[in-house]
This record gives sequence, structure tokens and C-alpha cells, in this order.
Amino acid sequence: MSLSFSADAVRVEAQDRVRDLVRHSGECLKGAFDAVGRRLGGMQPGRVRQLYYGNARQIGAAEMDHIRALHTRFASIIEEQRAIERRMREVMGHEALDHHEADGAVTAEVGALAGEVPPAGQAPQQDDREG
Repeated sequence: MSLSFSADAVRVEAQDRVRDLVRHSGECLKGAFDAVGRRLGGMQPGRVRQLYYGNARQIGAAEMDHIRALHTRFASIIEEQRAIERRMREVMGHEALDHHEADGAVTAEVGALAGEVPPAGQAPQQDDREG
């Protein structure tokens, strides 16, 4: 049994995956090419740019394996983040929870669990030693 891959299909897959990686790198476009290249085993920023714009003439199997592996790790991290955000909404009772609200809500809940801060809606307890 032999496998056959279309060069165009591989080029489109590489472009889609590299665009995803660049988009979520947290860098400006120029810096993202460098950052993604480093994560892809030291790939040159120019090569990442070629893949991003779909201008790569050849894509080796090892190169595509690196792209797929990094993209798979990235996708699993994003899914974990989404699961955490869904859980935070469930725990906090918020339909829409932005990151700033989430940070404050989590800090308050963690502080309450640690006994440092009273839970939301409760008055602080007075320390008997003060007076």
C-alpha cells in the first residue's frame, strides 16, 4: 500500500497550521516569524514567512512533521485553556467572563480558600489581638 500526498494539499495544510501558530504567538508579525521558527527546531524566519504566505516550493516530510507536532501541542494547550475558562464560568456563575474579571475572581476565591480574604459577600473578621 502506498500513500500519495498532493503537494498543494501539504502546502495548504502547512500554511494553515503556520498561520495558526503565528496568530497565537503573542508577537507582532515580524517577531512571530522568528518566535515560531525557534519553536520549529531553529527554522529561519524567512522560511516561516514562506510557509505563512503559501510560497514554499517544497516542504520536506521532517519539516511537516515538526509543524504538525507543534500545532498539535498548541491546540491541546488552547483546549485546556478553554476548559479552564468554562470551569471558571461554572464556579463563578458568570455567563461572560473576561480575563480581568477572571483574574480578580480567581484571586478572591483562592484567598478565601487560604483564609486570607473573606469570601465574596462576607464581612472581614475582626482580629481579637488588635484593640
